[in-house]
Amino acid sequence: MPIIPPHEIALARINALKAQWEKREIGFKAMHYALSEAVRAYLEGRYGLRATDMTLEEIRREMNAVAGLGVSEKPILSELLGQTDRVKFTDYIPSESQSDTLIGLALSFVETTRPKEGVATAEKPV
Repeated sequence: MPIIPPHEIALARINALKAQWEKREIGFKAMHYALSEAVRAYLEGRYGLRATDMTLEEIRREMNAVAGLGVSEKPILSELLGQTDRVKFTDYIPSESQSDTLIGLALSFVETTRPKEGVATAEKPV
């Protein structure tokens, strides 16, 4: 049975979530929680960062040591997880357009950080 790369799993999860969100089949908190979990699971599979078991502050500290995570992606990741945590853990309710933007940011983050063909990564040695 072939192993599905973390970026493919993440993109499938986020796109499914996007479809649910666009049909309003999922609420704000549930959507932000699921989006956070999809990105955190991707970080775990792609970089070996135990993000599903870490607080945002722990992730922020650890991401400096993550090989392959570019300088330009780190603030995007921090913003993405910060916004999802804000909704998950407070009474903050973002606008629908803010939530739409966050989903797009998550998709873009995964696409930008996915392994390039022929390049060795933690998930795929060459």
